[in-house]
Amino acid sequence: MFRHLLAPSLACFAVIGADAATADAVVMASTASDYGIGRVVADGEAVILPEGAGIHLLEANGRVVSLTGPFEGPLDAAPRDRAPAVAAALWTGGSFSQTDLGAARSLAPPPDTVRDVLAAGPRSPGRHCIADPGGGKEAPEVSAGGRAPGGVEIRRIAVPPDDATALAIGLAHEGCSAQLATLLARLRDAVVPIELALASDRGVYPTYRRGEPVRLTLRTSRDAHLHCRIRDARGTTVPIFPSRASGGSRLEAGAALTFPGARMPLPLHADGQTVQCFAGERDLSADLQAIGQDFTALGPDDLARIERVLDRDAGALATAHIVLRAE
Repeated sequence: MFRHLLAPSLACFAVIGADAATADAVVMASTASDYGIGRVVADGEAVILPEGAGIHLLEANGRVVSLTGPFEGPLDAAPRDRAPAVAAALWTGGSFSQTDLGAARSLAPPPDTVRDVLAAGPRSPGRHCIADPGGGKEAPEVSAGGRAPGGVEIRRIAVPPDDATALAIGLAHEGCSAQLATLLARLRDAVVPIELALASDRGVYPTYRRGEPVRLTLRTSRDAHLHCRIRDARGTTVPIFPSRASGGSRLEAGAALTFPGARMPLPLHADGQTVQCFAGERDLSADLQAIGQDFTALGPDDLARIERVLDRDAGALATAHIVLRAE
């Protein structure tokens, strides 16, 4: 490691080779609370996933490994001989199902991905990675508006010009988080389906005392728009998300949305209800709210109209539901 003065700012340079962590993997999509996007999973490290959660990891060899819980073990214990997991998380009849426990496929990144990620200048303080040209050549100039912003720590990484996998692992190890987020978003949208995980504070098969408070958490594998509703034991269905106070229907990949919470304040108490959520590519809030008002019971015709809108206009669609059993 060595230090170098860059413009008026002090920046720290480090060179990392593409083979520095060839056995590691990077989380590129996740609905698991313990596996944030960009986390490095080291060679031999045990992956622990609860039931209902899933992750997609980018390995150094360019393979994307998809795992769904329950799973515990190193990556090399995951099955590799089945088709990619392309179905979203789905609740049916109170039991969770997924097409595959583990699946792998090779990644073909969008053209110019590596060049674009490394060529963009830093826009905020933090670590920023640039390409190390090697052979004693000068590194490309790093600038943002003509100068490096204060607080930027420059890290030089040596990766092949078309190796998005090596770049992802290098960015993750060097802590160049903004660039890594940009890269993983491109790769994720190219290969990862929309998946939706819905769990309670007592897991995916909860049982409560009747009237006991309930807390739910939702996560999606990609940026998605949500529609959620609750059906009580008498069969009455009420839309609970989005509402006019929820700040829209969009949920970012890997982010947690909690019910009740800032975006859905309605208290939940266990009484045998079923909560069902849909995650789609398109924002259908206006269409859906025109059919059913916030927190107001839906009639059979309303439900049929909502189903038609989701089937016709949502694009790729994932669905999940959870039963709040009460004793």
